[in-house]
Amino acid sequence: MIVGLTVSPLRVVAVTAGLVLTGIVVGGLCGAAALALVLTVMGGGRKALDPGLLAIAAAFGAVVGAVVAPLMSWLFLRNVPLGRATLQTAIGSILGGAVGFVLPVIPLGSHVVPGVLWGGLLGFIAAVVRLRLKASPPQSGA
Repeated sequence: MIVGLTVSPLRVVAVTAGLVLTGIVVGGLCGAAALALVLTVMGGGRKALDPGLLAIAAAFGAVVGAVVAPLMSWLFLRNVPLGRATLQTAIGSILGGAVGFVLPVIPLGSHVVPGVLWGGLLGFIAAVVRLRLKASPPQSGA
């Protein structure tokens, strides 16, 4: 933290709320886009436009985005411009979700998590790591 810099709690809450909202919208779009991409590539063109299937993928992406967008932004991407972070993590999520379609399911008790779902999360995390490694260090006020 830079010496002499005060952070308003209200501003932190406002920024976090904006990140949650961004995560919901972009996560939902990424979930639907990843599924549509997979279905299109596999020859299910009509299924790629099925609103029920896309809604399920969008809902999952929105829930995950609402949690991971503010978390990763505050912890790892503070020195990355918001537009760049949003675009590159969205691309990572979509590609990860599409690649994840061929990955195995993860059993969680009586439920399973398909590869398309956890692949999207891995794609997001890979994009965060890449952005973090390329981020320039914060400028000192001295």
